[in-house]
Amino acid sequence: MKPQAVSEVKNRPPVTHKLKSWPGDFEAVRTGMKTCEARRCDDRAFRVNDVLELHEYDPQTEQYSGRFIRLRCTHVDRMAGPRMLCTVGNVGADDVVPLACLSFGKLST
Repeated sequence: MKPQAVSEVKNRPPVTHKLKSWPGDFEAVRTGMKTCEARRCDDRAFRVNDVLELHEYDPQTEQYSGRFIRLRCTHVDRMAGPRMLCTVGNVGADDVVPLACLSFGKLST
């Protein structure tokens, strides 16, 4: 998936991002112990007020548990660097991986 141009992202309404969440991270978010995380953002454009829908996923069984949490994105910091934070996939040592550090809070219904 190609990232959107900055001008397209800047003018769009909030969207919902459906994201995998490992069981330990999911539980930490659910209990309020974890309120932010770093995610690759070369395949999507995170914005403040977007909804993060975290779906609990077990990488050992490669199955979703059916549990999910909906959160509102309250802050986005963008950064680059493959070694600064954990990266995913086949990334070469000299590649620059776009990352976003997201803060989130409870979604009012």
